[in-house]
Amino acid sequence: MQQAVQDGNGHQMRSGVAVVITELTALLTTRLIAVLDQARRFLMGFGGHRVAVHTPAESGKKDA
Repeated sequence: MQQAVQDGNGHQMRSGVAVVITELTALLTTRLIAVLDQARRFLMGFGGHRVAVHTPAESGKKDA
């Protein structure tokens, strides 16, 4: 049986559930950052850092 404990803010939570949620959140956040960084590096390999997309208003050109 899990017992309720107080966190630093005075809120009560179930210790086991809180630990699992915290660990899962940390793991998923770390994995998401790694995937996004890998995608950024992949796109930079195609010269993505030099590619700029401009709308006609930004480039000063108008569509014919």
